[in-house]
Amino acid sequence: MGASIPAAAPSVDAMLDDYRDWLASERSLRSSTIGTYVWNARLFLSMACVDDPARIGSLTPADVARFVTGLAGTRRASTVNTTVVSVRSLLRWCHATGLVATPLAQATPWLARGRASSL
Repeated sequence: MGASIPAAAPSVDAMLDDYRDWLASERSLRSSTIGTYVWNARLFLSMACVDDPARIGSLTPADVARFVTGLAGTRRASTVNTTVVSVRSLLRWCHATGLVATPLAQATPWLARGRASSL
């Protein structure tokens, strides 16, 4: 009997295909919303996991918060908050499917959004 070879981690594309299918079948989201969620999930995997989905299991809440605060320096608060919604969804899915042992969704901070008052 030979030693078994561990299964390779799914590629980013394979992981995002599974996530996209889940958003459509389980969450019943519109295709435009799914597109936004998947685009932001790809950004997160690229930046926080260096395009290696196997790394997602070792992320900490600090890593997730660092990703969000890193975006805050280059994007509007509303854009960052849209990304936060997408990343929270991805992290919930990762936890539900066992890719992440610790629930990390709540580690994504919101950015304050003020409204300019008109007098």
